[in-house]
Amino acid sequence: MPSSLTIWKRFETAPSLWESTARTVVVDALSRARQEAATARKDLLQDLHSFLDGDHRSQLEARLAVLYPDASRTWNEDEAGHRFFPLVQMYADRLGVVFHQLPETYLVDGDGKRLPEDDAQQIQWSRDVESLELDVQLQTAESWINSGMRQVFVQPCIRRGRLQWEVHAPYEVDVDQDPDSPSALEGAPHVMVCLPQRNDSVSRAAEEDLFYTWQRVDTRDAWGRVIDTEWRCWLHDKTGQLYRNPLFTDNVNDYGLHPLVVWRDRKPAKGDFWVTANKAWYHQQLSADIKFCDLDHHLRHQIHSQPVVKGAPDIKKLPLGPDKPIQTLDVDFDFSYVNADPKLELLISAFNFDLRASAVAESMPADMWEPNSSTRNLAAKKLEQHALQVRRTKVLPFYRRALKRTFEVHRVVANHWAEDLKRTRYSPDVTLGVEFAPLPEVVDRFQDTQANELDIRHGVTSPTEVRMRREGVTRSDAEQRIAIALGLDQEAEEGVPQVEEASVLNGAQLNAAAAIVLSVATGQIPLDSGLGQLVVMFNLTHDQAKAIMGSVGSGFVPTIPEATVPGRAPGRPPADAAPAGVARSPDVERS
Repeated sequence: MPSSLTIWKRFETAPSLWESTARTVVVDALSRARQEAATARKDLLQDLHSFLDGDHRSQLEARLAVLYPDASRTWNEDEAGHRFFPLVQMYADRLGVVFHQLPETYLVDGDGKRLPEDDAQQIQWSRDVESLELDVQLQTAESWINSGMRQVFVQPCIRRGRLQWEVHAPYEVDVDQDPDSPSALEGAPHVMVCLPQRNDSVSRAAEEDLFYTWQRVDTRDAWGRVIDTEWRCWLHDKTGQLYRNPLFTDNVNDYGLHPLVVWRDRKPAKGDFWVTANKAWYHQQLSADIKFCDLDHHLRHQIHSQPVVKGAPDIKKLPLGPDKPIQTLDVDFDFSYVNADPKLELLISAFNFDLRASAVAESMPADMWEPNSSTRNLAAKKLEQHALQVRRTKVLPFYRRALKRTFEVHRVVANHWAEDLKRTRYSPDVTLGVEFAPLPEVVDRFQDTQANELDIRHGVTSPTEVRMRREGVTRSDAEQRIAIALGLDQEAEEGVPQVEEASVLNGAQLNAAAAIVLSVATGQIPLDSGLGQLVVMFNLTHDQAKAIMGSVGSGFVPTIPEATVPGRAPGRPPADAAPAGVARSPDVERS
């Protein structure tokens, strides 16, 4: 029986549609989803998710019981012999190359034009970005995908009177495949989502798992073409007991679509809906844990000297420990210490080999995961960053499409509840524009500055582009940081020079102003010339130009051309010149 604390109430008499047809097909779809193959797939996904969360106990206990039947009894007791190495966590964190920073998102109208910042729909979306906690949800989705699960579901939904994007692990969702497009979610006859339960509450034991089943019923003509579609939504348990649906009281899905989007980092095999989870990572994680257990066992039992006594009464049980001598029956008495050879180098070498092999399998530098990889030189770091850039290029199209599709569902859900929540409605043709922040570059700062200076001077790049690459931020963030650095941000902190609103520079003008400041800083033009260019080109006052320039160029010294001396090539020192660092005698006649 369900707990009295549950908020879901059963129907005393279920609707006739449910009892006549819907119950049979829904329960049948759920039972097929829980067959042996699906159960094994879900178990693997749950294990990978547990590794990501740092919970290795149950999986390691089972593996140790197979490999070390006797020792595992001691090792598994209160995790006494357990040692965990967070390999899957390391994978997920290091391979996160898309949402390391919240991307810049904006709305685009039906003509492909970006909506202005003061547009009501754009203002509503900016509020949604905050209320949805979009930065956290996007990082969660990518982390779960990178943990080896390789897919997640994102559901725009309403919870307690506000919109949310809920991320579902793939083992929480069952999909009855679309016969026309088996890998797509939109046409699936049934999508079953297990409701989140109170895992940490004392009443959890009395609760049963409940499911929201989103049903699509297509009517087809004699040629198999869809001519009509009905959308339904049911709340039920695994036995088919129907509950009152607080979302749609009549069990009709007014959204007119499945309000979920599947996010993947690759396409599934032909005819499959699910991308196969990374079982290799599952075994690598357990292998790393067991190697740590072995290392700990060796250190505990073989790192110390063992006292051995000969010529004393023997005992049946062999004692081990620095304070427990081994006694044997011998004619002559002898006492000595024996040092074991635990071969720790071999264990560490085997562990590092596993890490190198796993990195190569992911097309990464071999020493990427090794504990001493932080000491690598700049060239090795650049190679690692290049590998991450290649990975990013491969997965970026999947994340871009998934994010845009999720907004399409969000638009439908938000518009359905717009009147109740007093929200601005989105136009049916409005779409989401996305600009992902680049990965920060690994560069030699001095060489990079010289190259950027030359590129800016010739118009190949701009200060905004340089800041985006160097710091891994979006274009708008880079322009804002440049504005703060130049004293042009109207919301800058106190003490930063500011200019009048009418004199605020736009993005292109900021780049040009930064180029002038850079030219003064590098001594290409004197300070007065730089100030004059700022005043003339951007219609600034002299004080505003000085505020932008700051202390840059205050020590400018023009280069004096060297006079040409007959008989000596330009740039060549005179024959009587003193060596570097030696004072020249005042009586030496200068040429």
